[in-house]
Amino acid sequence: MSEVVVTASTVTEHTQIADYYAQKAASYEAEASVHKRMAISYAGSSKGQGNLMAAHCNSLQQKFVDSAKEARNLEKAHRELARASGG
Repeated sequence: MSEVVVTASTVTEHTQIADYYAQKAASYEAEASVHKRMAISYAGSSKGQGNLMAAHCNSLQQKFVDSAKEARNLEKAHRELARASGG
């Protein structure tokens, strides 16, 4: 993908890249959701180190949320580049 990103110049190429980033964003959003649910479960647990695990899951959730935002921004940029390329 990295070579295509650097050399992309057509509507099709930018659309393919945008679609790739859309899929990545959806994956990151799904992972964020999983870790959010896990954090809630750990926080409600009275066993072991629930709070420590909840903090870990909250940290991962935020990283996935941030990654999803970046991927959505890249998706948007490539959709705009596709339009500017004649699409």
